[in-house]
Amino acid sequence: MPMNEKTQSKKSRTISQARRAKVRTGCRTCKTRKVKCGEERPACHKCVSTGRVCDGYGIWGGGGFRQGPCSTTAGPITCKLESQLVNTSPVSILSGTKIKEEQVYLEWFKCRTVSKLPGAFPSDFWEVFLLQASSSEPAILHAVLALSSAHKRSVLHSGLERVDVPPDPQEQFMLHHYSKAITRLRPHLSSQSRTSARVALVTCLVFITLEYFRGHYKAGQTHLWNGLKLLREVEANGRAMVVLSPNPESLDDWIIDSYARLQAQDDFFGKHARNLRFVLQDPTTSDQNRLFQNAGQARRHLERLVDDIIYLKDRYADYDDADPPNELSEKQRSLQADLAAWLKKCKLSADIPPTQRRPLDTLAYRLLGIYHAAAEIMVAVIHIPHDEAIFDAHTSSFLSIINQAIDINRLVTAAHRLHKFPDESEMSTSITDLGWIPPLFFTALKCRHHRVRMQAIKLLSYALHKEGVWDASLTVSLVREVVRVEEGVFYQGFEAIDDFYSPFEMLEQKDLLALPVLPEEYRVCDVDVLLPEADREQFKLIITRKCLDGSWQILRRQYDARFRCWVDGSEESTKDRPVIFKRRVEPSTIL
Repeated sequence: MPMNEKTQSKKSRTISQARRAKVRTGCRTCKTRKVKCGEERPACHKCVSTGRVCDGYGIWGGGGFRQGPCSTTAGPITCKLESQLVNTSPVSILSGTKIKEEQVYLEWFKCRTVSKLPGAFPSDFWEVFLLQASSSEPAILHAVLALSSAHKRSVLHSGLERVDVPPDPQEQFMLHHYSKAITRLRPHLSSQSRTSARVALVTCLVFITLEYFRGHYKAGQTHLWNGLKLLREVEANGRAMVVLSPNPESLDDWIIDSYARLQAQDDFFGKHARNLRFVLQDPTTSDQNRLFQNAGQARRHLERLVDDIIYLKDRYADYDDADPPNELSEKQRSLQADLAAWLKKCKLSADIPPTQRRPLDTLAYRLLGIYHAAAEIMVAVIHIPHDEAIFDAHTSSFLSIINQAIDINRLVTAAHRLHKFPDESEMSTSITDLGWIPPLFFTALKCRHHRVRMQAIKLLSYALHKEGVWDASLTVSLVREVVRVEEGVFYQGFEAIDDFYSPFEMLEQKDLLALPVLPEEYRVCDVDVLLPEADREQFKLIITRKCLDGSWQILRRQYDARFRCWVDGSEESTKDRPVIFKRRVEPSTIL
C-alpha cells in the first residue's frame, strides 16, 4: 500500500475512533446522529440550534425545545421523579436483554432483591430509579446483575459453612458482571459531565451494597469513601457540606439520601476521617410546625441530630485536660432540646390513622424510637469524655431500648403471621438500611448491668442478619469479647442467671438487683473495630481502658471468622492519652 494511502487509512481510523468516543454520552438525538453533544440542560444546544427536538438523556432528564441561550453547565435535576421515568419500565428492561440468564437475574432483582434492600424505610432509589437507570446505562446494568447474583447466592446458601473453594458458576456470573460494570464505568470517571458523575455515583452505591452482601466490608467502605469524595466534588463544589432534602423528590435527592444513610451506618465503626457532612435544608416556619410526612422524613431529621452529637463528642475530646468553651455546652443543650422536640413531633406523626400509612410505617417509627433513646444517652454524657460511670445514671433508658426492641420483634412476628408485611422485607433481612443492631450494640457496650447487656446480646443473636456494614454475627462476637475483657472474673462466684430467662422477657429495675454493677476500674472507654477484607478473614479490635493511676491501657485482639475464636494480641500501657483519629470536618459546620 502506498505511503499516502496508509497515512490516509490510519487517519480515517483515528477520526472514526475519536468520533465514536465523542458520542458515548449525550442526548438521544445526538447519539442517533453520531455527533458530539454539549449536554446542556434541559435541551442541548446542538439540537436547538439546528431546529431539532432534543430527546433528552433518558432517565437523567432533559429533552424538548430550549428557548433562549443554553447554559454549558448542567445543574442539579430538580424535576420530580415520576416525570423522569415515563419512557422506560421494568418490562422493557427485561425484554431488551438478550441472554436468558441475565433475564433470570433481572427478574430476581426486581421481585426479591428490591423488596429486601430498603427495609422499613422506603427508598425510590432502590424501588424505582435503579431499575430504570439500568435500562439506559450499561455500567449500572452490569452492577445490578452482579448484585442480584450476590443476593441470590446469599439467600440460597444462607446458614451454610463457607469454605475456600473455586468460584461456582453463580459466583463466576457475579464476578463477570462486576468486572464488566467496572469496565463500562471507566469512561464516565474520565468525563467531566454531570450525567457521567451521576452514573458513577449510582454504580458506586450498587458496588457498596454488593461488597456488604459478600462480607467484604473493607472493600465496601472503600467504595463508600470514594463515592463520598466524588459527591463532594459534584454536589458541594469541593466544600465539606452537602444539603440533604427532608423529602427527596429528584434523582439527585435520592442519590444524596442514599449516601447519607450509608455514612450514618458507617460512623459507628472506628474513627476514620471524614471530609463530608450532610445537613438538612433549613425549614421554613410552616415546616417547623408541620408533622413529619412519613417515617423516612423523621429518620432523616434524627440522623442529622445523631451526626451533630458525634461531632460534638469529638469537639469535647479536644478539651480532655482543659475546660471546654461555653459554646460546646450551649450546643449540647440545644441538641437535647432538639431531641425532645423531635420525639414529640414523631409521636404525633405516628398517630396518623393506620389507613393512611404504609404497613411498614409502624415498624419504622418503632425503630426510630430505640435510636432516639440511644441518642438521648449519647448527648447526655458527651461533656465528660472517658468517664464511664456516667452511664449508670441512664439505666432506665437502656432498659427502654431493650423493651422497645422486644416490642419490635413481637410486632414483626405478629405481622408476618397475618401476612401484613411482604416476604423478605422485614428488619431481619434488610441489609442496606437502619435496623436494631447499632442501638443494641451500644447498649451491650455501655450499660454495665450484667443482665441488661446479656439481654442485648441475646437479642442480637436471635436474628443473625445484616444491616449495611453491620453484620449481627460479627457484632455478637465483638461485643462478647469486650464484655469478657471488661468483666474478667468479677462475677465469678455469683449464681449464673444468664440462661434462665428468655431474650424476649421484659426487664424492670427490680430485675437488676441480683448482681452488682460492674465497678468503674474494670470498664473500657473506647472500642475501635478494623473490619476484615473478606468474610472469612480476621477482623481486629482495639480496646482502650483508663486505669486508676491515670495511665492508659491499650489491648489488641483478633477474631478469626473461620475458626470462630479470638486470638490475644499485644497489650501496652502509656501515660499519655491515646490519640483518637477524628471524623470531623471544618468546626464551623458543627456550631
